[in-house]
Amino acid sequence: MSDDNDPSGGRLVRPRTPTEHARARRRAARGRLVPLVPGVYGPPGAAEDLALRIAAVRWIDPGAVVTGRAAARVWWPGLEVPVLSVRRSTRARALPGFRWERRSIPAALIAHHGEVAVTRPELTVLDLIPDLGGAVIDEALRRRAVTVDGLSEALALTPNRAANGLRRALIEDSCDRPWSEAERFLHRIMREAPLGFRFTTNHPVALTAGGFALLDVALPALLLGIEVDGYAFHSDRNVFERDRDRDSDLVAQGWLILRFSARFVEEHPGEVRRRIVAAIAQRSRRR
Repeated sequence: MSDDNDPSGGRLVRPRTPTEHARARRRAARGRLVPLVPGVYGPPGAAEDLALRIAAVRWIDPGAVVTGRAAARVWWPGLEVPVLSVRRSTRARALPGFRWERRSIPAALIAHHGEVAVTRPELTVLDLIPDLGGAVIDEALRRRAVTVDGLSEALALTPNRAANGLRRALIEDSCDRPWSEAERFLHRIMREAPLGFRFTTNHPVALTAGGFALLDVALPALLLGIEVDGYAFHSDRNVFERDRDRDSDLVAQGWLILRFSARFVEEHPGEVRRRIVAAIAQRSRRR
């Protein structure tokens, strides 16, 4: 049952003759093989092995393109992939654990990871927005897998898709380089508020103790910094202490630091806007 075209390097089995099919079914019945896709078997545990599942699909459809979460694993290693999404070049029946897609993908938005064809990060992000929202944009930007301009170009190459309005709005929201959903909300508040001063995002400030502080939002002319904290990140004791040490260093240099929780920013944007505008008014009078 060997095959020189086996993309798994010999770890998968693809029976060719009736005798080989019967032998594979017997081995599967004894738990020595597991069926992955019609006509392709793998060793025990193969159903949980993403690489083997992809190899099984490629064996029966060499023109397949991996999409969605599995494509994102190229640049987002820890992402869970409960369902393997694949653009098939041939029709196929539905299978548990797989999602077959029949759509046109521009050649400019297909890349190769080794020998596996995958959607480029820009299209992968666009595909995942309906499921993950702006968080997938933030993650891709943080990992430097995409740029905002690249996302806009990919959107232009894939018109008339459902949810393109949402994709366009979130890309526009990303122009200020948010690193989380909460920062995305904060940037939106800043753009809509009557500030009277220019603000920057991810603004670096040198610390007297060495290194840099990277402020979520800053109004450098007023030495006003605005931070938004998510519980999951800031619940760590070392992070908590580091932030307080950093803030005291900034205050000693004349900065005022406003801190908001992620939940407060998302649930009370009007109050966040009021406090920021009030702080700007106070700082501008003093200066």
